[in-house]
Amino acid sequence: MNDTKWPCLAVRLSGNVGDIHFFPFEGHPGYRRMNASIVGQEGNSKLVFEGCDPDDGEETPNIFLIPIEEIVCVCKEFFQNGGVEVANGWLEL
Repeated sequence: MNDTKWPCLAVRLSGNVGDIHFFPFEGHPGYRRMNASIVGQEGNSKLVFEGCDPDDGEETPNIFLIPIEEIVCVCKEFFQNGGVEVANGWLEL
């Protein structure tokens, strides 16, 4: 059994949207998935997920809000391939 913790995919869900962080190896600041369909739509949205204050939520820039269907696709890619292709649609932090 492989006990490695890397690469790592972090997903936060709030209703029918969420955000995704991909960490390819330890110490890398990671990549955030961007939503190409809302590029240019400024502002933030409030996400409420386990671990955040349910009254306040957490402000997330709209550019990083991903529909749940796309999140499922990214997760499938991650588990099938042991990572994700970060060439398009990902912002390196």
